[in-house]
Amino acid sequence: MDKDGQRTGWTTFMGPGNFQVECGSNRAKSDDTVMINAKNGNIDIIATNGKIRLQANDIELIAVGEDTAEGNITMKASENITGDAKKIIMNSVNLSRIASSGICEAIGNSGLSLYGNIISGVSDAVAVKDSKVGGQQYQRKQNQA
Repeated sequence: MDKDGQRTGWTTFMGPGNFQVECGSNRAKSDDTVMINAKNGNIDIIATNGKIRLQANDIELIAVGEDTAEGNITMKASENITGDAKKIIMNSVNLSRIASSGICEAIGNSGLSLYGNIISGVSDAVAVKDSKVGGQQYQRKQNQA
């Protein structure tokens, strides 16, 4: 443990090897056993040259915000976001959107249901000549840089 120099309010644990925290051997499964609370500021977990693994019976991600600028969960990857599950169930109140600047596929090998109060389909062909039901405005909106 290192606490020297002009770092008021800092405590640093440093070591050349592994660092492990283990607890809860005499607690119930439903107990909250480890808690990290940053009263103000962020919690950063960084693996400079490795992976971050979360493993549990269940994993909950909960974001609670005061207004529309907070309460968000963001995922970004320089390559892929992949997942495997028996079911993927997502609900939204105002908007759901899946978009790709490349290829986008919807596949249901056993069945595919599509329901909407109004369903419209537009291909990129309307960029050259508008269809009889319109579509150029929608095409332009989706292709803005």
